[in-house]
Amino acid sequence: MERNGANIRILNPDHQWVGSLSRKGVEKWKDRLPGIINAQVLGVIIRNAGEKDLPMKTKTGIEQWSLPIVEVLQMKNACVTL
Repeated sequence: MERNGANIRILNPDHQWVGSLSRKGVEKWKDRLPGIINAQVLGVIIRNAGEKDLPMKTKTGIEQWSLPIVEVLQMKNACVTL
């Protein structure tokens, strides 16, 4: 993962962009980036705008999007007070 302006991108081993964190995710992880040893995408969830169990409805007009499930390995003493 790497910081890119106001965003945090998820990169594959070839440093290609495969996703990015939400605004809440950026707030949670922005100060923790230096302590990350490795981040690995374990899977991807595909969501559709028509799903009835969505926590909130999107107003963007996007019909389908992907949510990566990411495992983060962090240094033990890299805790940050949030």
